[in-house]
Amino acid sequence: MSVINLKEILTRNYYMVNLNKRVADYLVKRFGYNNYSELKEIFKTDLIIITKGKEEIIILNGDKEYILKNNNINNNEKDPSGAGDLLFAHYIFETIIREDDTERKKGNILFTKNELEKVYDRANNEIYGLVEKLGARKEVELKKPSDEFLGIENNICDEVSIVKEKNIHKLKNAIEKLEERVQSALLNYNEKAGAGLELLNEIESNNSNKYICIGSGGSSIPSEYTKTIINNTFGVDIQTMFPKEYLETNTEKYMKHLNIICFSYSGSSPEIVQLLNGKYNKAYIVTKANEDDLKISLKESNVDISKIRIISYNNQSTKERGFLSIEGIIVPALIMHMLVEKKNKEDILKLFKKQFEKQKEKVENYFKENNEELEKAFKKNNIIDIYYDNYTKPIMCDLESKIVETGIFRCTTHEKKNFSHGRFITLEKYPSDVQIYLKLKKDTKYDNELLKYLSIYGKNLIILEADEENNNGILELLIYSQLFIYEISKILKKDLSNPDYSEDSMKIYRYNKEII
Repeated sequence: MSVINLKEILTRNYYMVNLNKRVADYLVKRFGYNNYSELKEIFKTDLIIITKGKEEIIILNGDKEYILKNNNINNNEKDPSGAGDLLFAHYIFETIIREDDTERKKGNILFTKNELEKVYDRANNEIYGLVEKLGARKEVELKKPSDEFLGIENNICDEVSIVKEKNIHKLKNAIEKLEERVQSALLNYNEKAGAGLELLNEIESNNSNKYICIGSGGSSIPSEYTKTIINNTFGVDIQTMFPKEYLETNTEKYMKHLNIICFSYSGSSPEIVQLLNGKYNKAYIVTKANEDDLKISLKESNVDISKIRIISYNNQSTKERGFLSIEGIIVPALIMHMLVEKKNKEDILKLFKKQFEKQKEKVENYFKENNEELEKAFKKNNIIDIYYDNYTKPIMCDLESKIVETGIFRCTTHEKKNFSHGRFITLEKYPSDVQIYLKLKKDTKYDNELLKYLSIYGKNLIILEADEENNNGILELLIYSQLFIYEISKILKKDLSNPDYSEDSMKIYRYNKEII
């Protein structure tokens, strides 16, 4: 969306406005402003509140700007959800009371700094207790449904105990909303968009080109998936790298023939911007970001836009929440699957829906039939081994990433044949608690031999096998992987999209400076 259109949408009279610092900074940069006070050009109000975490807030009150410090910070908070809403509610309440005061109407309706500080202190006193318990949802209770309701929803059991949850189950929400988000993304995708078709044409017609797929975190999985299906289908020179790995690689001899395919949810993370400022022929960015907005952002970061091609799956659905990526893996994988297989978006959507329902039933039945064994196998702090080959590497990357980054298990991965070069001693001397074996439908003699060995020395051998071969089989297992992790979360009774990270770890997670 252009700056002009965005301004037209936002500009109007407001009762009051509450922004967090990240949004406020984005708007200042987006509209070319120099400071927060210029935001009043679009937000026509006397009161703008900008929150900067729990430490302080900035208040634009009339033509004055105040910075208010929080002197009552709770360092033992369990869940900060709802803190900002509660703060804003206090200012809304005080404004309403002020306007109802007939004496005030005769005088100045603006707050003084002292009055603003008093409201802030009262809000923080209440927030202190809120975050120490269970956030904004601490008092939500699920009570026993009425007989009338049970008559309609006859699949609900008779006894419903009172539940006080710490958080909305973000992983559950991500799985339940996946079909809706996939449909929105695919139906909004422009099949005639030049970037996707240009990439496909490059791959098919230019045998001298080299390709590197780049992604980190959740984006590394569609990166690995794309590398695998492109190589399977076209036999081109293609590999995967993490952003830092790519930046440390000398590409001087082949940069004129090098096309990079970057996977990034935002499309403009610092590490992606840094590598886009490097040397290559073309860069294709597969992202959820709006194409026009991303081009503006990259141009502001001095990226040569003439070499950039954007494959956007921007959609109208709700944003995925939580640390684990589900939509951010499946949607770009489907977009690339569609391009490689030369299918239209309706066919890919139909394929996804069919596979999603099939894999959902498959994984649910597996966990029901093996519930007792799986509950023993998947205990917190266990050790997991994953066995993979070239075709199942994207699924290994997905499972390993989700297992390790949520902190539930330690995980070791083994390429199947490489396992025979002495790595088997770890299973004999220091046995893992679960062995996950990934395979497509086709059996090989080596698969049979390795499975015989694992059945002797393994404790809980789980075989995740696709019903199909080739690219469709890889996609099938990738969908299964999301549902498999969700079933593990139910066994552990833990929302894996909400890991318990320390403040120290978040410092390196939020690192946004140069990486080499």
